[in-house]
Amino acid sequence: MENRPHNEEFREKWFRMPVAEQMADIGKEVAEAIRWKEKGDHQKTRNFCNSAIELLILTEEDPKHGRCAVEEFNNAVEELRDYFLGDNIYGTTDKVLMHYYGPFMSRRRKA
Repeated sequence: MENRPHNEEFREKWFRMPVAEQMADIGKEVAEAIRWKEKGDHQKTRNFCNSAIELLILTEEDPKHGRCAVEEFNNAVEELRDYFLGDNIYGTTDKVLMHYYGPFMSRRRKA
């Protein structure tokens, strides 16, 4: 999913999705960012990272999520920005990111 504004129809569809599906879709974007980072394509890495961040921010806006979830989404946004676009002050690795997002992605594949 290349960076694109999310129209109201997309937002409504996104908000109807269970959080596990939302996280699986975000995880796919993160996995692509990792893949392009490994290949040295900084532009594609940035694009997929930004797409994951946009989806996380949209997920924060989903009315079904409580305050604790919103804080977790905020932390996830900060970690992605730091890892892919910043100085990686948190020491995040590809493995750490996939450990977080991978189970959502695996669960969706099984469904």
